[in-house]
Amino acid sequence: MEFFLNELSLDGQFNNLNDFYAATDEVLECRSLIKKYGYILYCKGILSSKHVCRDTMFQTAIKNYADRNKKNLILAWITKDGPFWELQPTQTDFDTFSIENSSATDITDIIDTSLVEAAKRKYSQIDCQTISYRYSKYTYTPISIIMERHSDGSTETVEFRNYWQLSALKNYFAEYIKEGITSWDTFWGNRESLFPQLVFCTRVKSQLDDKIINFKSYYPRVCRHLQCMNNYIGKVRDKLVAVPDYETMGIDATPEYKETLGSYGKERTFACPDGKKRLFKWHSKMKGSNKRIHFYPPDSTTNMFYIGHIGEHLTI
Repeated sequence: MEFFLNELSLDGQFNNLNDFYAATDEVLECRSLIKKYGYILYCKGILSSKHVCRDTMFQTAIKNYADRNKKNLILAWITKDGPFWELQPTQTDFDTFSIENSSATDITDIIDTSLVEAAKRKYSQIDCQTISYRYSKYTYTPISIIMERHSDGSTETVEFRNYWQLSALKNYFAEYIKEGITSWDTFWGNRESLFPQLVFCTRVKSQLDDKIINFKSYYPRVCRHLQCMNNYIGKVRDKLVAVPDYETMGIDATPEYKETLGSYGKERTFACPDGKKRLFKWHSKMKGSNKRIHFYPPDSTTNMFYIGHIGEHLTI
C-alpha cells in the first residue's frame, strides 16, 4: 500500500496562517500514523512552492512557524527527505488524464500530479490512497481518474480512497487491522496476496513467532520493508529500474561483506521453494533494532525474489 500527499489540495484556501498550521499538524499526524503501520507518505517536490494563503507560499509559511522543532521537521521533509515520487515516476501508455466528477474544474493539466501517479500505480495493481488538505476542493472520496490512450481512444477509470481528516484515516487502519492482519499466522496465510511479487522460504514461517519477533512491535516495519521489495521487483520486471540497483528500493538494503559470506556463508544459505539451496547475499536492516530481512534477488537462474530470513541478525 502506498500513500500520496495531494499537492493540488493546496490552492491558497486558508484565510490565515494559523488555519494552515492547524491543517498541516493534521497532515503530519496522518504521516506519522501511516509510518506507524509500515507505509510511506510520498509527496512532490513542488509542494514547497504551493500557495497556502492568497499571498503566501508553503515554504515561506513554514519558515515563520513558531514551533522550531516542527518547522525544521517539515522543511526537511519537503526539501530533502521526501520521499519524492517524481524521482521514479510510473510509466504507462496512457496520454491524457482527468479527474472524474471533480469540482476542481479549473485544473486542466494534472499529468504530473500525485493524483495521476497514484492512479498509474493503482492501475499497476499497487494499492494507493491519497491525503488531502482540509478546506480544499478534494474533501471527498473516492477520487476517480480517467486515463485515455490517444492511439485508439480507449479509456480506463481508476479510483482510490482519499482522506482529509485524521479521524477517518484512523478508522480505516483500525478496520484494516481488525479485518486484516492481526498476527503472524494471519500474515503468513495472506502473504501471497499481500506481496504477490515475493516468494517466502518455508523456514521463515517458524521465525514469525511472538517469542522471537513481537508482532505488535515489528509488523509495521516488516511490512514496510516487504512492501518496498514487492514494489521494487515489479519495477524490475517492467524494466523501469535495473538489477542490482537496490539503493533505489526505498529501504536500507545492502550486500553482505565478502569476508562475512566467506566465513559464514553456511548460515546464509537457505532452501528455496523450488528445492534449490541459495546463498542469500543481500539483507535489509530495520533501523533501531538488530532485525534483518535476508533476500535473494532475481538472477540468471531464477526470476523469483526470495525472502529467506526475517528476524535477528545472523551469526557473524
